[in-house]
Amino acid sequence: MINLYKKSYTYKNKDGEEVNGTRFYLKCGDTLIPIEVTYFDKKDEKGNSLGDSNFKSRKAVLSSYAEILPDKE
Repeated sequence: MINLYKKSYTYKNKDGEEVNGTRFYLKCGDTLIPIEVTYFDKKDEKGNSLGDSNFKSRKAVLSSYAEILPDKE
Protein backbone atom coordinates (compact mmCIF):
# COMPACT_ATOMS: atom_id res chain seq x y z
CA MET A 1 0.00 0.00 0.00
CA ILE A 2 1.20 3.53 -0.82
CA ASN A 3 0.09 6.58 1.19
CA LEU A 4 0.64 10.29 0.53
CA TYR A 5 1.51 12.41 3.56
CA LYS A 6 2.25 16.08 4.22
CA LYS A 7 4.09 17.92 6.99
CA SER A 8 3.94 21.67 7.64
CA TYR A 9 7.04 23.64 8.65
CA THR A 10 8.31 27.21 8.80
CA TYR A 11 11.49 28.71 7.34
CA LYS A 12 13.03 32.12 6.72
CA ASN A 13 13.07 33.41 3.14
CA LYS A 14 15.88 35.47 1.60
CA ASP A 15 14.41 38.64 3.20
CA GLY A 16 14.48 37.05 6.67
CA GLU A 17 10.69 36.73 6.89
CA GLU A 18 9.20 33.56 8.37
CA VAL A 19 7.25 31.60 5.77
CA ASN A 20 5.05 28.48 6.05
CA GLY A 21 5.88 25.51 3.85
CA THR A 22 4.68 21.97 3.24
CA ARG A 23 6.76 18.85 2.63
CA PHE A 24 5.25 15.79 0.94
CA TYR A 25 6.13 12.13 1.41
CA LEU A 26 5.07 8.79 -0.06
CA LYS A 27 5.03 5.89 2.36
CA CYS A 28 5.76 2.58 0.68
CA GLY A 29 5.72 -0.18 3.26
CA ASP A 30 7.94 1.11 6.09
CA THR A 31 9.87 3.58 3.91
CA LEU A 32 9.14 7.32 3.60
CA ILE A 33 10.10 8.82 0.24
CA PRO A 34 10.26 12.65 0.02
CA ILE A 35 8.39 14.26 -2.89
CA GLU A 36 9.47 17.68 -4.19
CA VAL A 37 7.08 19.89 -6.15
CA THR A 38 9.34 21.46 -8.77
CA TYR A 39 9.23 25.16 -9.66
CA PHE A 40 9.47 25.54 -13.45
CA ASP A 41 10.79 29.06 -14.07
CA LYS A 42 9.76 29.98 -17.62
CA LYS A 43 11.69 32.64 -19.53
CA ASP A 44 10.62 34.92 -22.37
CA GLU A 45 12.67 35.44 -25.54
CA LYS A 46 14.76 38.10 -23.74
CA GLY A 47 15.54 35.79 -20.83
CA ASN A 48 13.24 37.53 -18.35
CA SER A 49 11.56 35.32 -15.79
CA LEU A 50 7.86 34.62 -16.33
CA GLY A 51 7.57 32.53 -13.17
CA ASP A 52 5.56 29.33 -12.80
CA SER A 53 1.84 30.09 -12.71
CA ASN A 54 0.91 26.46 -11.89
CA PHE A 55 3.32 25.85 -8.99
CA LYS A 56 0.81 26.72 -6.24
CA SER A 57 -1.91 24.74 -8.00
CA ARG A 58 0.26 21.60 -8.14
CA LYS A 59 1.05 21.93 -4.43
CA ALA A 60 -2.64 22.49 -3.62
CA VAL A 61 -3.65 19.31 -5.46
CA LEU A 62 -1.08 17.24 -3.58
CA SER A 63 -2.09 18.84 -0.29
CA SER A 64 -5.77 18.06 -0.87
CA TYR A 65 -5.03 14.34 -1.28
CA ALA A 66 -2.34 14.04 1.43
CA GLU A 67 -2.91 13.02 5.02
CA ILE A 68 -0.98 14.69 7.83
CA LEU A 69 2.23 12.78 8.53
CA PRO A 70 1.84 11.08 11.91
CA ASP A 71 4.48 11.62 14.60
CA LYS A 72 7.15 8.94 15.02
CA GLU A 73 6.25 6.21 17.46
